[in-house]
Amino acid sequence: MNTPTVKALIVAAGDGTRAVELTGGNSKEMLTCWDRPAINLIITECLQAGITDIVVVSNRRKLDLNHWVEGTHPKIAEWEDKQKNTPIDACQEISKKVNVQVVYQDEPLGLGHAVLVGREAIGNSPFVVLLPDEMMVDLTRDPDSDAPSPTSELVELGKQGYSGATTQLCDADKVGSYGRIEHKQGSHETLSTAVELLEKVPAAPGDIEPKNIIIGRYVFQPEIFDYLADLEPGAGGELQLTDGMKAFVRDGHELLVTELRGDFERFDIGGIQGYKSFIGALSDAEQRGISIPTVSQARDDLYSRNALPPVSVLIEINSRAGLLNR
Repeated sequence: MNTPTVKALIVAAGDGTRAVELTGGNSKEMLTCWDRPAINLIITECLQAGITDIVVVSNRRKLDLNHWVEGTHPKIAEWEDKQKNTPIDACQEISKKVNVQVVYQDEPLGLGHAVLVGREAIGNSPFVVLLPDEMMVDLTRDPDSDAPSPTSELVELGKQGYSGATTQLCDADKVGSYGRIEHKQGSHETLSTAVELLEKVPAAPGDIEPKNIIIGRYVFQPEIFDYLADLEPGAGGELQLTDGMKAFVRDGHELLVTELRGDFERFDIGGIQGYKSFIGALSDAEQRGISIPTVSQARDDLYSRNALPPVSVLIEINSRAGLLNR
């Protein structure tokens, strides 16, 4: 049996109100992270995990992000006339290195709804969901560490037919801001299985035990869309992804729980303090000679490791198969 291709769905439809002082109302995914927009780091993460088919859920107001991802900046014609290749190359790096499609969430109805918007573009493939305001990076490059990236681990689970979510321990007094998972050992050799999911529910009074919160990386089989389509408004009056996952589990499906491991750190750059911490970590890493590969570097490395055809060939194949412009 052929191994299925795992796609990526990047949820980038939110307006970024937590960081409006930084963005000035522009897309938070376009915040500069040292030397490139944040969205480029997420695309690099996908490529390092072997993903070349990417769906971005945006909204129509985020013109800066949409133009950047699709390589359609309105000044490209002007730059071409003036033979300014550097900005053209930067703007079109993503669209030339991955097979990317932008779909739109027209109303802010919640994370569960945003994922559901990607249903047609994802098709019948397993897919990883990435929240781009959560950066998960290893800035140590420890040669003795063999911990996989969260996304790489989820891709392998997706290929094997599993669904799952990445978690991190969180102090009990802070869990009310997150979705969280209660889990036990199941059929998988090394990973536990979710038995209950809670969305933004505070810990009980007097409970000081750390909890596993869900952080912004998931993998799903396409069956999850049926559960998201049946969602009722939950916390905050929105259609919550956690509620769809809860129904999925209660129906007898297995949802595996992975944890952030090794030297990987999580930075929430959707808020000012998290963004400042991430920039500081990138600065410290650069002083130690460590940097995150660019999209082009990650694509070239993936090509050399897997002998992938050029992206232009992949796009042509997908176009003929009717997988683009759905």
